[in-house]
Amino acid sequence: MKILLLRPPFVDIKKYNRETALTPAPPLSLACLGSVLKKENYAVKVFDLFYSTLEEAKKIIIREKPDILGLTSSTDHRMSMVELAQIAKSINSNIKVVAGGPHASVMYDQLLKNYPIDVTVIGEGENTFPELVKTFEKNTGLEQVQGVAFKVNDKVVKTESRKYIENLDSLPFPDWSPFNFNDYPKDALTGLNPAYICASRGCPYNCRFCTVSSVWSTKWRTRSPQNIADEMEILAGKYGRKYLRFVDDTFTMDSNNTIELCREIIKRKLNVSWDCTTRVNLVNEELLPLMKKAGCCLIQYGVESGAGEVLEKAGKGITKEQVVRAFKITRETGINTNAFLMVGNPGDNEKTFKETQNLLKIINADSISVASTIIFPGTALYDYCKNKGFIDDSYWLTQKPAPICTIENNFEQIQLWANTLMYPYLPFLKKMLYRLSVFKKRYFPN
Repeated sequence: MKILLLRPPFVDIKKYNRETALTPAPPLSLACLGSVLKKENYAVKVFDLFYSTLEEAKKIIIREKPDILGLTSSTDHRMSMVELAQIAKSINSNIKVVAGGPHASVMYDQLLKNYPIDVTVIGEGENTFPELVKTFEKNTGLEQVQGVAFKVNDKVVKTESRKYIENLDSLPFPDWSPFNFNDYPKDALTGLNPAYICASRGCPYNCRFCTVSSVWSTKWRTRSPQNIADEMEILAGKYGRKYLRFVDDTFTMDSNNTIELCREIIKRKLNVSWDCTTRVNLVNEELLPLMKKAGCCLIQYGVESGAGEVLEKAGKGITKEQVVRAFKITRETGINTNAFLMVGNPGDNEKTFKETQNLLKIINADSISVASTIIFPGTALYDYCKNKGFIDDSYWLTQKPAPICTIENNFEQIQLWANTLMYPYLPFLKKMLYRLSVFKKRYFPN
């Protein structure tokens, strides 16, 4: 069977007072899935249409004549995925349309009831999708395939949940051959074209605004340091990537594992620089110098707020003291820092906002990223807002992006807070350009 995997085109949502973040790298999920299918000797083609149009997508579907069309999408781009499903069915009603990704994993019932999607994959797809393909080939029932949902006589059937992949080393490395990294916009923080790499999956912390636990599970699972280093070698050698971004939600969850990885990188003399995202309570004075020596040049920390009551309501599980300490020891190590901040969480007000301002002055982050609190399905925040009557499931049938949480503060106030936090960093843009030049000279002298 011919399989076509697509990331749908970006849908412009500026008219809703929101812009989506442009992606600086090819889609890791499709690179992983394509690799698994190729390992199973299936005829598969992969296209990233994020910067294309629906008309271009239609031409590709007509040209490739797939038997199975796999689509992945975030919540904000769900309607682009839906339109692609509709286009595919209008071209050939026999095409099996399979949807995956965060939105399909959570809102599978709504997608199947309202749109021409045959199957949704819930959670990880590397084991589920090949099994689906075999089922389509044999034309047998889908009931035996774990981790999927489908419709039978207008009724949605969800099969038994599939166990999450315990041995991540068993998966083949992502296949990046369908993509050209240099076709993507340069990353805003580094001015470079990074490659994405995932060393672990899952997060046990259950932040109320986050979808990770509902999609990837609350159980943290990691690859071996040797396996991770092997992939880094391939990215640096075969694909010429000298800057890597670890997309793990909690990269330093196990400090001993991270230390071993760093030692492996140093031992192999891998000529790569990299950044990661982690929590302020998961770094220490032993770990950070080794990370720097192994090529880490930026750590992005989830700070969210400078107010203890806001952090508590968000289920963040950190303290201001931990934030201050993490930024201090990271700065002393010589690793750049970025602080992720949110405005508009339940409990946010003028007092808590000022506490966030004060915290920023103390931690002296090299850069900050400020986001309005967004409500995503599959989160505790979404359930809270539903119970308050602020939103219901019908919202996801509209073209609108995931909404800003204005349940306690209006949009104008939230925007003012965000802009005010960013304002001290506006003169920083000039300084940032200088730092980028230093950054490039230091880590990329050629």
